Amino acid sequence: MFNLYEQETETKFDIIQKEDVILMYLTAVPGGFFSSTQLQKGMFLISKTIPMIFETNYEFIPESYGPVDKAVYEDFDKLKVLKMVTRFSTDNPHRVSYAATHNGFEYVQRYTIADNHKDYIKRVAKWILNLSFVELIKSINTAYPDYATNTIFIDV
Repeated sequence: MFNLYEQETETKFDIIQKEDVILMYLTAVPGGFFSSTQLQKGMFLISKTIPMIFETNYEFIPESYGPVDKAVYEDFDKLKVLKMVTRFSTDNPHRVSYAATHNGFEYVQRYTIADNHKDYIKRVAKWILNLSFVELIKSINTAYPDYATNTIFIDV
């Protein structure tokens, strides 16, 4: 999993807003719907692996389910106002899903970040969408034990 990023010998470092990284992540898998946990963990992995693309990076802290930064939700809400993303309820009233809108998909096409960065974001999104909730939490907590200090998963 954590070999998802391949460093090129000559890397183009584009610095973009955090909101735009969220949009790139949500558009990485067309038709993908992300839970709040998948959104947080995806942004965590991206911010840890390719922090150089962020104008300002997130500051994740250990929570019950691993690393969380409430600013991810605030940045998502900025995109929602611009109609680039949507949040909707599922059958469970305590769960919501996050996705890019058609406007978001069109807007993200304008970005010209390095191919290895773009590919990494896509690989993270695909990997996360293929894991169960428990597999995702355990994978992140195992790989980043400093962010698992408050976890409710005993066997991690």
